[in-house]
Amino acid sequence: MVIISAFGDYGACSENKTALRVFYFSVGLLAIAVILAGILAYFYSDKVGDEMSAFYTTVYTKYVNKEDPGLSVTLKIFHNALHCCGIGGALEPFARDTCPSTKGFLDALSIPACPKVIHKLFKTRAPVVLGLLIGTGVLMFVTMACSRVLMKHIRKYESAPKHYN
Repeated sequence: MVIISAFGDYGACSENKTALRVFYFSVGLLAIAVILAGILAYFYSDKVGDEMSAFYTTVYTKYVNKEDPGLSVTLKIFHNALHCCGIGGALEPFARDTCPSTKGFLDALSIPACPKVIHKLFKTRAPVVLGLLIGTGVLMFVTMACSRVLMKHIRKYESAPKHYN
């Protein structure tokens, strides 16, 4: 994105049509890719949720077997971001030290298991992801339109006869 933006900035500031063309086509390809990613994320949200749940379960199992500090950090990120704990949820016996802190006994009992939370998250947030990615793609198409208008104005300016006084 930064490299593509640099082409657009350079093309606009120096009125370089070649840089603007590179920017135009790069943004177009990126917009199509972003929209396709949103559509695929929406239609395959169940599969992605299952894969992420399986990834979590793998990390959890490796942590229980080896107690690797790197895996502990990964589990803490999952647990604190999703407010869940392990595979067993509230009664998690193995990874208690990575679970989010609770405010009381009842709060500790209400913590759900992470694989279920991960799967539910991907199922419920798929329309939001689709909307965000399609919105991003539409903004990229607006950017393409603006760069196209700028290219036309540069072409018109270059083809106009020069007046010397």
